Amino acid sequence: MSGFKDNALNSSTANNILRDILAKVLLCSALMVKDCNKKGQKLSNKEEDIRDYLFNCYLNNDEIAQKYKFDEFRFFSEVPEHYAKNKPIGRTDLQVFSIDMFRFHKLYFTIECKRIDGSNKLNKLYLEKGVGRFVDCDEPLYPSYFKSNCMFGFVVKNINIDMNTKKINQLQNEEYPNINVKNQIEPIIIKQEYDNTYYSSYLVNSSEIELYHLFYDVSSLIN
Repeated sequence: MSGFKDNALNSSTANNILRDILAKVLLCSALMVKDCNKKGQKLSNKEEDIRDYLFNCYLNNDEIAQKYKFDEFRFFSEVPEHYAKNKPIGRTDLQVFSIDMFRFHKLYFTIECKRIDGSNKLNKLYLEKGVGRFVDCDEPLYPSYFKSNCMFGFVVKNINIDMNTKKINQLQNEEYPNINVKNQIEPIIIKQEYDNTYYSSYLVNSSEIELYHLFYDVSSLIN
């Protein structure tokens, strides 16, 4: 699929591009789990370590990008975001640009990564330090040029992901008044071979912001 060649991408086109990107992220996640299990490679139970391994070995790997046909996109990790007094307030886990649009600094998608283990603590962090950074009613920390971005949940324990997603929805409704939900986190198919993919939408300053949610089981890799 071609990149962001038209500055005025409509919502449908942007969604199709993002879903294509996310299918490749899921593919790379599957490769990571398969390769690590085959080699006996373990990762520490830290968001940054899991993200960095996925980024360095797969998403930022030219050979893999060419083989699986996503070499028109460029992934960047730990990117400073939302400056105040010349200092970044936050850093996005992953930014995704098209090579066609490098000259336009604002044209990118953001993927924010968080660990999930079924606990209330990490579910709240998923909302406070993840979802809220895109859709907080007072002032979102991350911009949404295309009105669509992604949350990526690294599932670090063997849990019922669908049940845990329902818990996140309940927390979102009951404890986060600054998150104005239009559509709850509900299952959606991004690609047939991948389970545990979801979609939600929010109202922010009269705009609708969409989020995809990928929950991927990496528990077999965790020390």
